[in-house]
Amino acid sequence: MPHAAMFAALFATWFSASPGISAATEARVHHEGTRAAQPSGQSPHVRFSLVAPERHAAAGESITVALRFDIDEGWHMYWNGRNDSGLAPTVTWTLPEGWAVKQTRWPAPVRYTSDILLDHVYHDRVVLLATVSIPAEMANPGVHRIKADARWMVCQEACVIERGSAEASIMVESEHERTLRDKPPPEHPLLLAAEEAMPRPVSEAGNRGHEITPKTDPQGATQSPRALGFRVAGAVKLEFYPDRDCAELADLIGEGSVASDTITLTLSRQPSSDTQGTVAPAPRLKGVLAIWPVGEVSPVYYQVE
Repeated sequence: MPHAAMFAALFATWFSASPGISAATEARVHHEGTRAAQPSGQSPHVRFSLVAPERHAAAGESITVALRFDIDEGWHMYWNGRNDSGLAPTVTWTLPEGWAVKQTRWPAPVRYTSDILLDHVYHDRVVLLATVSIPAEMANPGVHRIKADARWMVCQEACVIERGSAEASIMVESEHERTLRDKPPPEHPLLLAAEEAMPRPVSEAGNRGHEITPKTDPQGATQSPRALGFRVAGAVKLEFYPDRDCAELADLIGEGSVASDTITLTLSRQPSSDTQGTVAPAPRLKGVLAIWPVGEVSPVYYQVE
């Protein structure tokens, strides 16, 4: 991991760098490293692109667009949950009038520890899924362009800040055109694979054969819990990746990954009352729970709150 001075310089570059990024054509993605962090002429360590659905869209509906980051071997990018050192990618959209990005979903990361630091990262490739809404009233169906300007931190022994922009075309049909077509084309394979990799809502666990039971370690009948966790029947390993607004945890490095069917996470702070006696909200675990079921090599992921 980089030293504190290096991170201070990178953070300053991150927050002060100009948001202006050169436009890209449909067939070419433009990249540039932040000059203060990456030597001139050095190739980027991440290649950024947009993948739009192959099917035509209709006014008033939402479509899913993939933001694809291909990462050099040995380098990593950061999740948008809790990290001790790294920063997650940021994206600025340029959309047709009335269009909006309603939600961006992130796949589960992996734990990355170094000394006393814990980050949650991606290697090789990460694909985010953005839900884009199209206004119901469109006077001009046809081909519309969307653009994403992205900035990310990518690290190996050292870190650099890179930027890229990419565009995609979306064909919006009129109602008449849609009635003339028999059926839509199949979805893009990358979008299907990315959807499959997304954490599922914990409410779906039972239907997928996973029994997840919340666990509380109380201090006493009238006191707040000192630890929270989960028990998953039939699991041989569990990991927890906290969101940024998860309760503060005392030892995520030591307790966040266990070869067991039960994970217990000690809280670092207890709820307190203000001067008027109002009690703060009870702490809660919010993030991604990774489950390795017995006999399975790959984990399954659930979003828990």
